[in-house]
Amino acid sequence: MKSTDGDCGAENRYERLFGNDVKMVAEPGRGIVGDAMILVTRVISESVRDGRNWLYFDDGTFGSFMEVLLYRMRFPMKTNTTGAPTGYVLARPTCDSIDVFSRDVTDPEIAPCEQYVFAWVVANGDDLLLRCLAFPRVTW
Repeated sequence: MKSTDGDCGAENRYERLFGNDVKMVAEPGRGIVGDAMILVTRVISESVRDGRNWLYFDDGTFGSFMEVLLYRMRFPMKTNTTGAPTGYVLARPTCDSIDVFSRDVTDPEIAPCEQYVFAWVVANGDDLLLRCLAFPRVTW
């Protein structure tokens, strides 16, 4: 590892831990630096199924939440609504049983068109998006 100005001694710590023969290879972003992306997604529908409140979003496990399915990731999330605490299942309305990215969220009551903010989401989530069931690709 080559030293750069302002590396705060990282090169020396790395060499002490691993020696000169080990090369570090890692995905840039979340693993090394910090949050790779903050995702703002919108509630597009809601329902009650078997007595449980469901919220349906414009993103899901076939997109930015693929890591929920693959690695059981749990992303910090927040909404700016102020209603009564309510339990929810969070999903995308694809009618696919694996397109659920949380089954046990308790948050303030939220309605369609409201937004949720998720931290630590994979930076290439849009590249993972499978174009299926007539859901259009998100454009910025």
